[in-house]
Amino acid sequence: MFTLEKYSNGVELKNVFIFYYYQKIFEREIQNRPISSVALFLSGSATYSICGKEITVKEGDAVYFPKGSTYSYSIDREKPYIMQVEFNLIETTENCEKDILFSSQPTVLHGLANQLKPLFDDLAEYKYIDRFRCVLTTFRLIDICQNAIKANVLDKDYDKILPAVRFIEQNVTDRITLEELAKLSCISQTHLRRLFKKCFGMSPIKYKNSILANIAKEMLVNEGYNVSETADELQFPDIYTFSQFFKKEVGVSPRSLIKDKNGR
Repeated sequence: MFTLEKYSNGVELKNVFIFYYYQKIFEREIQNRPISSVALFLSGSATYSICGKEITVKEGDAVYFPKGSTYSYSIDREKPYIMQVEFNLIETTENCEKDILFSSQPTVLHGLANQLKPLFDDLAEYKYIDRFRCVLTTFRLIDICQNAIKANVLDKDYDKILPAVRFIEQNVTDRITLEELAKLSCISQTHLRRLFKKCFGMSPIKYKNSILANIAKEMLVNEGYNVSETADELQFPDIYTFSQFFKKEVGVSPRSLIKDKNGR
């Protein structure tokens, strides 16, 4: 075990344990886990029950267990061989101290063995002789898992809005409302806007407009369309409306873009 107080910017890494083991208990329920952990499965498999949902963890997968989480597991006939690091990651301010958690429930991260195993090996080799190196390695390991968790959450959010995304991309020249997009995704308009902001950094309508503006740029610069033809192809009511839209989205007028392309 090692501890590094106040590593940087009020973040402390405490009570770090590294161990390898064969999972021998075939079934177990964990209530209010006392410390955060990352476990890497080198062989075997186990089934975890998390919030009523069963998830199978296989060789090459990792599991992040946040402090305070509750879950149960059962292992298959072949006992899993697991590398595991436990830690408390804490943010300290003048008024309080709180645990830094990357999710509220255990999260399975698929296919991280190639990234995590060298770090676990490094921790096992140096935990008794180079505490500072172990701390840095632990932070690297935690960072990989944190990024994977963020990507995993983002993928799930994207799946929720995928019907709306496809509808926008297939009907980009039509008038589209938030109401119909929300109905397609079976979520509220507020939730739809929130997820689009998280996944794309913009609202659904802004996403539609950005696609339309890029199509217009391609037509004007690379496909030889003039302003009137582009406005007509993209179903704008007139050149003026198209030009106003284009300047707002791109930052220059369509005629200026064509002039820049032609070098005059």
